[in-house]
Amino acid sequence: MAQSQTFGEWIKTERKKRGWSQAYLSQLTTIPQTTLSWWETNKITNFGADERLVLLARAFSLRICELPFELLDNNVEMKPNKFKPNEYLVS
Repeated sequence: MAQSQTFGEWIKTERKKRGWSQAYLSQLTTIPQTTLSWWETNKITNFGADERLVLLARAFSLRICELPFELLDNNVEMKPNKFKPNEYLVS
């Protein structure tokens, strides 16, 4: 994997290696095809750290830790945790 490659370009490379269309990857992951297209063409470069990364990893038969996070170039948007630990405590 080339260092000048973006995360979106990596997705495209991995998809094409497998002979998959964007439509097929979309079916495998439930990620909208337009989102995949925008990622692959760098129209969207902020990747939310959410279940979509897990879905991509599964589709490519990778563990989440094997995704090339170094290609994200610090453009990962961390989603706030909606769980409130004290909410379920019994007094």
